[in-house]
Amino acid sequence: MPRTPYIFTNLVSLKSKSAVADIDSVIFYNAYNSSNNILSVSVKNHIGIEIQIGVEIDTVNKAISITVPTGTNLTKLTPVFTIPTKATISPSSGQAADFSNGAVSYTVTSENGKPSIWNIQVVTPLALIGADNTNIQYVGRIDFSTLTAPKFANPGVYLKAKFTGTFCDIDINDQSSQNYMAVIVDEHAPVRFPMTSAKKTIRVASGLSSGEHTILICKDTEAGVSAVTFYGFRCEGLLPVTDIPTRKIECYGNSITCGACMLNGAPCQLVDKGTNWNAANSAYLSYGALTQGL
Repeated sequence: MPRTPYIFTNLVSLKSKSAVADIDSVIFYNAYNSSNNILSVSVKNHIGIEIQIGVEIDTVNKAISITVPTGTNLTKLTPVFTIPTKATISPSSGQAADFSNGAVSYTVTSENGKPSIWNIQVVTPLALIGADNTNIQYVGRIDFSTLTAPKFANPGVYLKAKFTGTFCDIDINDQSSQNYMAVIVDEHAPVRFPMTSAKKTIRVASGLSSGEHTILICKDTEAGVSAVTFYGFRCEGLLPVTDIPTRKIECYGNSITCGACMLNGAPCQLVDKGTNWNAANSAYLSYGALTQGL
C-alpha cells in the first residue's frame, strides 16, 4: 500500500527511527514571507530632522502620499521605510531622493522574491480653510477678537465641523506645550494630541474612506495650563453642520468638574515635574461633557 510523503513546513530534527517508521520520504521546505508592502514611512529633511505631518498609505494601489510643511525643499528628502522581515527595497531606505518633480518609484521585493512597485509622492498641506469659516461650529467661552484666530483656555470648549476627504489637518498653537486636545472623528473613541508652543499643522484624522466625515475637537486640559489658538482646517472642503444643539449647559466646580485625573496618568507623557496632572486630565470625559452628550 503506497504511503504519502510527510511534509514539514520548517526544519525539524527527527529524534528516533520510530518517528518515521511509517514514512517513505520526508520533504523539507521553508515557508518564505511573501509580503512586499511598505508598512510605514517617515521623512527627514536635508539636516536630518523628521518633518512629515501625515502619511497616507494605499496598499491597494501601492501608493503613498506624505505631507510635509509648506516651504519644504523637496529636492533632497530622505525617506525611511519599515518593510516586512527579510524584504528589500530599492532605492534603499535612508537614501536621499528628489521629490520635486512628482512621485518617485520604489520596488519592494519580498523574501520569496516577489516584487511590487510603490509610488511615493511628497506634497505640501492643502490650502487653509480659515477659522472664521461659517461651517465651523464653536461651543464654549472663546475669544473671537480675532475671527481668523479664535483663542480659548477653558476645558471642555470644543469646535465641530463636517469635512470631505480621507484626512484632515488643523493649524493650532499652544502657549505652553502642556495642553492636550481630544479629537473625535465620526463619533469614534477620542484620540488625544499633545500640543506644542508654536503654530503647527497637525494631522488629526487619516486613513478615512472618501466622502463626508464629522470631527469634534475638545480642549482636554484646564484653563490654568494656558490658552490655545485655532487657525483652521486643511482638508478637501467643509460642509454645513446640521445637528446644532438648541440648548447648552455650563458647569461650575473644581478640577474634578474639569475632568482631573480621568485618565489616571496613562497613556500620556508625564508633565508638571512628574505629577502627570495635565496629561491625566480629560474634559471630554468629565461628567459635564458626558451629560450634554459631547
